[in-house]
Amino acid sequence: MENKIELSKFQDPTSLVTAENYGKLLVPVFRVKDINIDSKIYHTWRMADLVDTVEDGKWAKFSFVDYLWLRTLESMRRLGCSVKLMKAIHNELFIRAYEENLGEKTLKANVEYLTALSKISPLTKNQEDFLTACKTTLANKIYMSFPDRSINYFYQLVVKCFSNNNEVGILIYENQTFSLYEKTYFQIEEQQSLDMSLPHIMIPISSYIKEFIATEDKEKFLVPAGILNEEELKVINHMRNKNINKITISFNENNAPIKIECTETGVINGNDAKKIMMSLGLKNYSSIELKTRDGNSLSFSHTRKN
Repeated sequence: MENKIELSKFQDPTSLVTAENYGKLLVPVFRVKDINIDSKIYHTWRMADLVDTVEDGKWAKFSFVDYLWLRTLESMRRLGCSVKLMKAIHNELFIRAYEENLGEKTLKANVEYLTALSKISPLTKNQEDFLTACKTTLANKIYMSFPDRSINYFYQLVVKCFSNNNEVGILIYENQTFSLYEKTYFQIEEQQSLDMSLPHIMIPISSYIKEFIATEDKEKFLVPAGILNEEELKVINHMRNKNINKITISFNENNAPIKIECTETGVINGNDAKKIMMSLGLKNYSSIELKTRDGNSLSFSHTRKN
C-alpha cells in the first residue's frame, strides 16, 4: 500500500534557506576568550575528550553550537558534576551521532521527506534547490566517506530551541544518570516516562541563548553566529540606543500581541526588554512593528520552522 502524508504535516517545509540559517550555527567565530571560560579549564576538557569539534593542531575557534556546549560543561562543573558524568553525556550527544553516521541519515531523511512532499504538491524553487543539494552531497563519495562531526544530537537540541521556541536541555539525577528533555515532551534513552518528582538538576540550553543576546559585548557575534538576522539586530540596537517609541510583537499562536510603550526617554523596562530579546533570540514571533523616537519605522515577519 502506498504511504500517504497529510498536507497538515507540512506546515513549514524544510528549505535551503532554513538549512543555511541553521548552518550558520556551525560556523566557527569564537575564541576561548570570547566564551568567558578559563583557558586552563578548557584545555582540561580537551584532554578529557569532552570537546572534539575543534581540529587538532589549529587555533581553537568555536561555533555557536560549540559555545553552548562549553557553557553546558561549565554549568555541570559548577554544579559539581564529575568528569565521568560529563563524558557519559558527551558520548550520548556526540560520539553516538558519529557512530550512527547522523549526518548521512539526516541528508537521506531530507531527501525522503521532500520526495514524499513532491508527490502531494509541487515543490517550491527553494525546496527543489534543497533537495538537489542533499542529493549532490550524498553522491559525493569523498565527502560522505568522512563522518560529519558537526551534525550531532546536541546540535539537533540547539536547532529545536530556534525552530519552534522549544525549551530543551539536560536533566541530571542524584544517582548520576541523566536524560534529555524537550519542553513538555520528554524522551529518555530507555523510552520510559520521566518522573519529575525525583530530585534533579535541570540545565536549559535556551538560558544560554537568552544570556548571550542580552550581553552587549557579544553583539558583534549575533549575526555571524546565526542567532539574529540583520532586522532583528536593528531592534536590539534601537533598544540599547534608547530610540524606541513603541514596539508590537505578534505571535503565531492565539496569544495576544505584546504592545510595549516606552518612557519619554526611550527606555524599555527590564522585564519587557527581556521578553523582546527572548522572542527575537528564540524566533518566537510572527511579526514585529517598531516605531522609533526619531520618526522612523521598521516592520518584518518570521515564519517559525517546525
